Amino acid sequence: MKRRKLRLSCLLLLVGAVNANAQDTRFPSYDDDAVFVGDTADTGTYVGDSYVGSGSSVRGETVGWSETAPAAGGSHHLPGSHSAHRSQHATQGHYHAPSSYASSEYCGEIGSVLHGCNPKWLRAETLLWFPKGRDGSPLVSANTATGDPLQTVFGNDIGEGLAPGFRLDFGHYFAGGQYGLGARVWGLYDASDDFSASSDGTRDLARPFFNTNPVFGPPRDDFAIIGGVLGGETFTGSVNAESELDMIATEAYGRMMLGQGAGFHVDLLGGYSYFGIDDTLTINSSTTNVTTDPGLVRTFRDSYETENHFHGGQIGLETILKQGRWSLLTLTKVHLGNVRQQVNIDGSSTRQVAAPVPLETFDNGFLVQGQQGQYERDQFTFVPELNLKLAYMLRRNISLSVGYSFLYWDDLALASDQIDNRVDGALLLTDDPNPVQEDFTIRDSGFWIQGIDLGVTIDF
Repeated sequence: MKRRKLRLSCLLLLVGAVNANAQDTRFPSYDDDAVFVGDTADTGTYVGDSYVGSGSSVRGETVGWSETAPAAGGSHHLPGSHSAHRSQHATQGHYHAPSSYASSEYCGEIGSVLHGCNPKWLRAETLLWFPKGRDGSPLVSANTATGDPLQTVFGNDIGEGLAPGFRLDFGHYFAGGQYGLGARVWGLYDASDDFSASSDGTRDLARPFFNTNPVFGPPRDDFAIIGGVLGGETFTGSVNAESELDMIATEAYGRMMLGQGAGFHVDLLGGYSYFGIDDTLTINSSTTNVTTDPGLVRTFRDSYETENHFHGGQIGLETILKQGRWSLLTLTKVHLGNVRQQVNIDGSSTRQVAAPVPLETFDNGFLVQGQQGQYERDQFTFVPELNLKLAYMLRRNISLSVGYSFLYWDDLALASDQIDNRVDGALLLTDDPNPVQEDFTIRDSGFWIQGIDLGVTIDF
């Protein structure tokens, strides 16, 4: 529900911005018959990028506004504008924007899209990201045919598939692009990894663990049967496992221009960052002995939930390179701050024999034998971030882009890292804690995510 409300809010923001842009007809498109040139600005004249007037060969290669009227009979040369030999043709088609839309200061040569020749911006992107697989213990094993060795079918690297999401970046420039205030929000909304399997007794299906019970020898790798044939007895059963990763981030930042020139612009960024990263892993299994105890059913449930809440500052650089309608944007940041790690571990099991014996329930799960509870701690961490984006300007204030993003978290508590597979088989279907597991400490690890960004940028 939380993710649905967030996606709806972001969609409403985007629709509102596009509607406002569609109603704003004060600037013509590339197809309108008007000349925009960087050397001959009258009061309210728009200084455009590669616009051609009807019947004229004039092209202007700067973008900005000017309110300052030139002296009588003269022309107004904006900073960085191209030579006056083009201005002699400019009189064939000036476009005079309303003075209420003009800027009091020339805002640069980089172009309106991706930099502030319009005072507001909105970038909306679809994220096609791939997270690092969450390392862990083998959780489910099976074979392809009776007699074949068991192989891990779930566990180890969990959640390596596509994790789609969204990202919005919006804000306002001031002083002709010298300064700006912005905000960014992004999230992933379907980063899950599910597994389910069943056995009718003809296929071996099991839950692997490290057996610490000394009755049958030294500690060793072992497995508990879910379905198949073991010791002359036949078992049927099923297992279901689900892993879900939820990520959301919000940022509030300011920007200050460090430098610009013909075809480039560099901003310094700084502000506040928040990351919320939740990871859950649940495993449920059920086993029935159909040979000696037809009515005996055993079930096990293990649940691991982790939450990571990062609050901190950010600092970075954004560079834009422009050639004609093409722009290349690079954004590098580092987020520094505190991450609050929270872990919740729960387990349970049941034993049901033939009626009228009542169902028995136990606090221990299969892997959870004494770790049950909630744990918290704070860690200082850093999060480097890299964005690369190639954009093509469709209109003066609209462009499409494709990009690449990479983020790395130094310390995250993930669900699979909290699993302790040291199981005492004698404690299954009991309430007795396993002494090996009682002394629990939150474990964390590095985590990264990367992928492709597809977006649209609107200035208005």
